[in-house]
Amino acid sequence: MERLEEYRRKRDFTRTREPAGGTDRNGTSELYVMHKHAASHDHFDLRLEQDGVLRSWALPKGPSLVPGEKRLAVEVEDHPLEYADFEGSIPEKAYGGGTVMLWDRGRWRLKGRSRKDRIDIELDGERLKGSWTLTRMSGKRQDKHGRNWLLIKRHDDKPRMEASLSVELDASVASGRSMSEIAEAHDETNSLNAVHLPDPALLTNARKAALSQVATPQLATLAREVPTQGEWLHEIKLDGYRLLAHIDKDGVRLTTRNGKDWTQRFPEIARALAALPITTARLDGEVVALGEDGISRFGQLQEAL
Repeated sequence: MERLEEYRRKRDFTRTREPAGGTDRNGTSELYVMHKHAASHDHFDLRLEQDGVLRSWALPKGPSLVPGEKRLAVEVEDHPLEYADFEGSIPEKAYGGGTVMLWDRGRWRLKGRSRKDRIDIELDGERLKGSWTLTRMSGKRQDKHGRNWLLIKRHDDKPRMEASLSVELDASVASGRSMSEIAEAHDETNSLNAVHLPDPALLTNARKAALSQVATPQLATLAREVPTQGEWLHEIKLDGYRLLAHIDKDGVRLTTRNGKDWTQRFPEIARALAALPITTARLDGEVVALGEDGISRFGQLQEAL
């Protein structure tokens, strides 16, 4: 089974800013991330890169910091590698709805062998440094899916973490923001995205008609010379991908001018369009990557994808 199938099944990427996954990350092989997650229950999420995904465990009480200390770790679905950069808010009614903070990040390595029921690890994060063991629980403490583990802090020959470190620390290693500041930024963004559209009845030459099920974009016509007569407007050519957005009761679908469905390639655009206060529409546009000079560059767009 595809490793991210369960992750994608649980999420609607036209609603959540979480990455859908599927792109390669060059130069990474042992990513480690600790998220702080205020969902239905506040908890932490430990993520370790293995076989091209982030294997993940939810820690209801956070990571163990004192040698010998044991903390419950519930294994959850694998996450895409892009999740290592995710920080923000998941919509309240979506799966995992709540605020997510990048609480720690760095690298990890295996200490000894990795077995089915036990993984000895060493973390080299910005905050967590040292040795831990993940061991699968057994007997009555185990659930029917075998997801319950223990995260145990091991003794280090030389302590490397700050003695004052606590799971109560409320600051992102990526942005320095607190959980409330991350949530507030999400609320402000939603306010800015509250678009007020004009009344169609007031638009010049607008007329009511049934929405066509077939949408073919207008294409530019090659000409040898610039027109010198007539009311012509000129604009800079945008070097990117032509996309058509289909908005209806089933959501948002993005297609190329040849009819290929590219919704999953541009989830951010689909989310932005889904937030518009409209029920049906066909929108025609060009997706571009702009440099600091304001010029679109196709190579930059391909790199972004």
